[in-house]
Amino acid sequence: MWYRSAVAFGMLAAVACSRAGSLHRPPSRESLVYATLFDTLSKHRWLDTVVVAERTAIFKMADILAAGNSFEAIQLRPLAERLTRLSERPLRTSDLPLPRPRRTVTDAELKEIFEGRRVEGWAEFYRRYPRQRGWFRFSPVAFSAVGESALVYFEFLCGWLCAEGTVAWIDQPVRGGPWVVRKLITLWVS
Repeated sequence: MWYRSAVAFGMLAAVACSRAGSLHRPPSRESLVYATLFDTLSKHRWLDTVVVAERTAIFKMADILAAGNSFEAIQLRPLAERLTRLSERPLRTSDLPLPRPRRTVTDAELKEIFEGRRVEGWAEFYRRYPRQRGWFRFSPVAFSAVGESALVYFEFLCGWLCAEGTVAWIDQPVRGGPWVVRKLITLWVS
């Protein structure tokens, strides 16, 4: 009789362990790429919570071709084409596996803050988000066919004449190893 209790207890323990194990999945490749990008962007430790737009950024292949470096444009062409397809239609930013705590600023909030008062709107933005320097809009991550390289486009808006659109070229030199930012390519600045 005691052995039935032991078997039942063992079965319950096995079920509990299997469920607990499923709660601790390793981070996705996308999450690791965003984490690498955020670590690069937060060298000054101001990026503890990210304010992000409600919708993802839209990347266009022509932007990287216009950036000027033809060697990189040729090298990045397959990734840039994949990123263009992935970001054709805006998605909800909440669907991206961003690794840091985030606060989403909705389209309605941005309209309320900035409509009809572009310059003065920034004072209102900083009043509502006092610990932030601006807000981001990120694209989905595009991976190379083999999966060792990734491309992410992001926009950072921080003032009336303070904004930029940048492509992050991120590699994983050793399979299973850490991701590394290979290059940040600024496509536009305001």
